Amino acid sequence: MKALTRILCFLLASFATNSSLWADHIISPKTEYVFIGVPKKIQLANGMGHANVWSEKIKLEDGIDLSGKSLKGVSIQWGEGTLKNVNFSKSWLPEADFSQTGFENCDFSDAKLDGAVFDGRVFGCNFTDATISRAHLTGFLREQLESTRNCSHLKDLSRCSFAYCDFSGINFSNFDLSYAKFDSTWVKDCDFTDARIAGIQFLNYAWGGMPITQKPKIEQLLSTKDFKEGFVKNIYVTDMVWPDHVVDLSNMVFIDCHFGWMIFPFTTNGGLPDYEAVKKLPDSAFAKIDLTDSVISGCNFKYFLGLTLENVKSTWNYKHGRMEGILLPEEIQQALDAEKNE
Repeated sequence: MKALTRILCFLLASFATNSSLWADHIISPKTEYVFIGVPKKIQLANGMGHANVWSEKIKLEDGIDLSGKSLKGVSIQWGEGTLKNVNFSKSWLPEADFSQTGFENCDFSDAKLDGAVFDGRVFGCNFTDATISRAHLTGFLREQLESTRNCSHLKDLSRCSFAYCDFSGINFSNFDLSYAKFDSTWVKDCDFTDARIAGIQFLNYAWGGMPITQKPKIEQLLSTKDFKEGFVKNIYVTDMVWPDHVVDLSNMVFIDCHFGWMIFPFTTNGGLPDYEAVKKLPDSAFAKIDLTDSVISGCNFKYFLGLTLENVKSTWNYKHGRMEGILLPEEIQQALDAEKNE
C-alpha cells in the first residue's frame, strides 16, 4: 500500500512539474526544443474535463506544422525576427503571449486565441473562424477581424483590445463592444448602430496623431444602444469629430465617463495633444452640446473644449446642487467657485 502511494505521489508530482514548466516556458530563437501539450479528455467526478499530456517535443521554426496542438499560455519571444508560414490552425492558444513576435503568412484559422496578445505584425496571416475573446490585437486589418468567429458569428468583441488597426468600413451593428479598447485604430465609416458600448475606449496616442478622417464621430456613438436608451457608462474618449451643429445630449445619464478633445480640427505637437494651441482655435472649431437636465456622475469633462458654463448650469446636477465628483475645464470651475463665494 505504501509503495502504491509513493508511485501515485511521484506521478502527480511529475505532472505538476511538467504543467508549471510549460506555463512559465519562454520560447526564443535560442530554444532548441519545446514541449507541446495535446488536450485529452479525462473522466472527472463531476463529468468530462481536459488535461494536457506533455508527450511531444518539437523545434519551433519557420514552416512548422502546429495544427491542433495545445500551446496554452505560451510566450514566444522572437525579438526583431518574424515567424513565417507556421500552421497554427485548430491550435489551442488561450492566453498566449506573442507580444515580442511578428508573424508572416501564418495560419491561425479555427485557433483558440482567447486572451492572446499580438503586439507584432501579422502580415498575410489567416484568422478565419479563430476565437479572439479578450485578445489584444495590433496591426490587424478589416478582413482579418471580419473573418474571426467573434466578428462573423458571435458579434461579440467585448473586452478585446485593438491598437494601430485599420477597421475602416466594418459593420459593428448589434455587436457587444462593451469594454473594448480602440487605441489609435481607424474606424472611418464603421457602423455602430445598436451596438452595446458600456466601458468602450477610443484612444489616440499614435505618434504624429491620427488622420482626422479616421477618427470616431459622435454620430457613430449616437447610433448605439447606450446613447439611444439615454444611459451611458464608463466610456472613455480622448478625441472625436463633432459636427458644426448642436448635438442633443439632453435628459441623459452619464456615469464615470471621460470626454476630451471634442473638436474639429485636431492639433498635435510632436504627436501629443497641444492643449494651449487648441484653446486658441476659434469657437467654431469646438463641439456644441446640449446637456439640459442630463444627470452626470463621476465624469471628466476637463478637456472638453467647447463645453460652456451655460451647458453646465443646464444639467440636473447644477440645478440640484450635486456637482461633486465632476471634473470641468478650469475656467468653468473657477466661475462656479466664484458663485459659491459671492
